Amino acid sequence: LVWGGLHPILFMAASLFGLSSLLLLGLNTRTVQWDQKFSFAALRESNSTALKVLLENKVLFHLSALTWVVNLIYGAALVVSASVVLKVFELPEGYFGVLQVAAAVTSIAAFAAVPGIARKYGLSTLGVVSFCAMILSGLVLALSGRFEVYLIGYAALMAFDGGFSVYIRTVRSQIIPKEHMAKTTVLIALMNMCSTPMRSHISTFAPSSVPIVSAPLSASFMLPVPDASRPAVEICCERSAAGMIRCASVTS
Repeated sequence: LVWGGLHPILFMAASLFGLSSLLLLGLNTRTVQWDQKFSFAALRESNSTALKVLLENKVLFHLSALTWVVNLIYGAALVVSASVVLKVFELPEGYFGVLQVAAAVTSIAAFAAVPGIARKYGLSTLGVVSFCAMILSGLVLALSGRFEVYLIGYAALMAFDGGFSVYIRTVRSQIIPKEHMAKTTVLIALMNMCSTPMRSHISTFAPSSVPIVSAPLSASFMLPVPDASRPAVEICCERSAAGMIRCASVTS
């Protein structure tokens, strides 16, 4: 076994996950009585009840839609972050580690501040600010032409996603009937997972179908119409002498 590269990181991650699982032993739990046997009829009835609860509560339905949008932005940022750092900005692999560390530190600081913000300004304010900040962070990521700007947008996105997660889970626990909490939460989680293939599709095919993208904060992220039908991976980025990133040149 060679201890270098990813091996120490994976070992520490596994150790932390193991330690976290041991903390579950200290939680007070109670046994839930379940009289029904597992069957497709019971599963269909459970999902029907959860769907009815979701459709009858407009607030819960709108919160689920917001979560879906947030998952698209968050997931797309995770998918393309490595390629942006290594291919677009043409930086060494260590800068991707810097990006992740900055996001982790910012997220921990945000989680530490969330309880105080929620108590002082209210849970609704936390949710609105977090959601709007995530949208703004996504725009910063899309328009950034420098790694420093991209890092700020990425770290802010990860941090405010944590704040929005606290808001959305707290509100859901308040408005979902306790007798239907488990089945409704599972259905919402299933709906949220449906955003995974969508964000992967957007991250893969959107860059090859956008005719022209011009970002005011970037140097020249220009994608001309003749190259719009080409896959994004075939569009080679090269750095100009002035240090600006040029994906393609527009011919007159």
